Amino acid sequence: MQVRPFLESDEAAVIALWQACGLTRPWNDPARDIARKLAVQRELFLVGEADGELVASAMAGWDGHRGWVNYLAVAPSRRGRGHGRQLMQEVESRLRERGCPKLNLQVRSTNGEVIAFYRHLGYLEDEALSLGKRLIEDGPKPAQAPGGALRPPVPLLRIFDEARARQFYVDFLGFRVDWEHRFGPGLPLYLQVSRAACVLHLSEHHGDATPGSALRIGVEDLDALQAHLLAQQVSFARPAVQDQPWGRDMALHDPFGNRLVFTARS
Repeated sequence: MQVRPFLESDEAAVIALWQACGLTRPWNDPARDIARKLAVQRELFLVGEADGELVASAMAGWDGHRGWVNYLAVAPSRRGRGHGRQLMQEVESRLRERGCPKLNLQVRSTNGEVIAFYRHLGYLEDEALSLGKRLIEDGPKPAQAPGGALRPPVPLLRIFDEARARQFYVDFLGFRVDWEHRFGPGLPLYLQVSRAACVLHLSEHHGDATPGSALRIGVEDLDALQAHLLAQQVSFARPAVQDQPWGRDMALHDPFGNRLVFTARS
């Protein structure tokens, strides 16, 4: 595949590519997005050609602090040939030449295939929440269900001993305590712990949760996590990794019978 800058004559082919890849939305006018990009760092709007056809695109930018990439697309019929990797390498090279220290991108949380692609290229999830505000309306806004968008659920686990809970979740697993609450001195503890995007609530309150609950936690590098936990040589856990039809699992039991299954997709 040959990578080159976008030309005005590519517009119809690029929009067709984006539509074939499911990247267009009613509230984002692709023609307007292209026109805006041609007015700002147009040399970072790249396309890929193979066998005389436009088969890939990437719209990159550099704001002086971070680089960004949008509209990375590879024609469905051309996937699996390394075109996406080649295009991202070209984007990274051009941004690096401009002194860009870091490249950021956004992926819908439900798009597991694309998330796996970027992870394979070395991209990691930042401990940050993406916020946005539309300044110019291109089309109708996405329909909102009553109450708006739902947020990821927060598992609630029952605990019985504060010291043992902190030893397991904070000292051993590396979670941090975000906040904690009691209705009064000596009363049951309720706290939130987190590690990156994983958030848990732990409660000593009777009836808040059932002991022996289980949850599954996705992990980027399961082997590294296992090695780190084993290196601590604690008496209460010797985590082992098991191959499963859906990936690889490492199960741990907390001191209260709750089961945490750390999993990595194959």
